Amino acid sequence: LEPTYHNYARNIVEFSAPFNVYIPTYDTSKKKINLSYFLSQFETKAGKNFISNGDAGYLLFGPYFTFPSGKYEWEMVLALIEGSNDYLGSIDLVANNNIYAQSDLHALDFGDGTISVNLQMSCDEITEHIEFRLAVSEGTIMEVQSVAVKDIGMD
Repeated sequence: LEPTYHNYARNIVEFSAPFNVYIPTYDTSKKKINLSYFLSQFETKAGKNFISNGDAGYLLFGPYFTFPSGKYEWEMVLALIEGSNDYLGSIDLVANNNIYAQSDLHALDFGDGTISVNLQMSCDEITEHIEFRLAVSEGTIMEVQSVAVKDIGMD
């Protein structure tokens, strides 16, 4: 998959106002990210859950965070509405053309229709343009219910 940040405005986001600095390293609480900070290749309504339409593409990507050095855990809660294949798509964490973490999504993962996917990434130094992406395959209708990130300390 190609990086998606090349054609979109980049935002440096904290999870409480003001929205212009990164997460303090001492804050270990999980921060839910407002979905309106993300972009999509599908038509969505600002601030609402992202729902794919069965076409292949990026259901969610962005918002290009800057984080200090440390280790972070990302969580995405997804609901499967319809999936015609075993392979439904993938989630990854990307910054500056480097993939920090990645997980494939399969129909069997969605036992009751909902799944929480956790990915961890380590930053050795201040890392810019961190992007959380969800790519869905053809025939998949999926809803993003929430995205959160947590500072889990240093390596």
